[in-house]
Amino acid sequence: MIYRRLQRIGGGTLFISLPRSWVRNRGLKKGDLVEIEETANGSIIISPYQLSSDSVKLFASITVNEEDRQRVEREVAAAYLSGREIIKLLYGSNSYRIKKIAKEIGKSFLGLELVEEDDNSSTYRFMLEEGGMTPEKIFRRMNVIAKSMYIDSVKAALAKDRELKEDIINRDEEMDRLYFLGVRMLRQVASDSSLSAKYSLSAMKALDYRVAYQHLEYMGDVACKFSELVFPRSDALQIERVIQKISEVHDSALLHFFGSAKEPYSSFLHSVSAVQRDIGMLSQTESQVILALNEFLRLIVDIADLAGTLYPYVR
Repeated sequence: MIYRRLQRIGGGTLFISLPRSWVRNRGLKKGDLVEIEETANGSIIISPYQLSSDSVKLFASITVNEEDRQRVEREVAAAYLSGREIIKLLYGSNSYRIKKIAKEIGKSFLGLELVEEDDNSSTYRFMLEEGGMTPEKIFRRMNVIAKSMYIDSVKAALAKDRELKEDIINRDEEMDRLYFLGVRMLRQVASDSSLSAKYSLSAMKALDYRVAYQHLEYMGDVACKFSELVFPRSDALQIERVIQKISEVHDSALLHFFGSAKEPYSSFLHSVSAVQRDIGMLSQTESQVILALNEFLRLIVDIADLAGTLYPYVR
C-alpha cells in the first residue's frame, strides 16, 4: 500500500504525486494525459489515457453465407463475448437474403449498432450508453422478465392463447440478449480490475452473477416450453396457486442473493418445502407440468444459494 499526503497549490487546488515506479512502468512523461474516474464507492481510478483504435484486439471480421448461418451466429457471439468493439460482417454477393441474415444476427446482441453498410459488408460497433447497464441491472431485469414469463406461461397454456405464447417467445429472445450482454460485461471485469472497481464487484460476486444469469436464461426456456403444455382444467386453479407461491419464493430468493433478507435462510427453505408439497399434490397432472414447476423452483433456489452469507452454510 502506498500513501501520499495531499498538497496545496495556487488558489487552493489539491494534488498528489504519482508513484515513480507506476509512471516509469507505463512509459509516462510530463505532459501526457491520464484518465481519472470516480467510482460508486467514492474511490478514484487513474489510468493512462489511450486513444481508441481498430486494433486486432477490438476488431472482428466474419464472412456471412446462407448455407452456414449457425456458424456465423457462433462466431459473432464469440466476438461479442470476447469484448470486440467492432464486428464487420462480410458477404460475397449483393444478396438481399444474406443482408437480411446479417441484420438479424446483428440485432441479437444488445449494444451492437449498425454504423456502416455497403454492397459487401455491414459494420457493427458496440455503443452501449455509458452507465446505462451494469451487471446488477442486467440481473434485476432478467429476474423481472423470467418471473413474468413463467406466470404468463400458465395463462397461455390454459387459454391456448397463441398471441401470448408468441409474446413469451419474444421475451425469451430479450432474455438471451441480456444474457450475452451480462456475460460480456463479466468477462471484461475479469480482465480489467478498473471495471471491477467501477461496478463495486468482487471476483466472487462476478462468478455469482455469471451462474445466476445462466439459471435465469434457462428459466425463460422452460417457460416457453411450459406455455405449450396441456393439462386438465380441473388442475388449473391449483397450478395457478403453485405458480403464485413460486413467484413469492422468487422474491425471497432475490433478497437472499443481495444479502438483504430479514428472514433466516431456514425459513426460506421451509417455504420451498411447502411449495414442493403443493406440487406433489398434483398427482393427476401431466408429468411434464410437474417437472417444469419443480424446475422453476430448483433454479430459483439455486440463485438464493449463491448468497454470500451462505458460502459456509451446509443444508
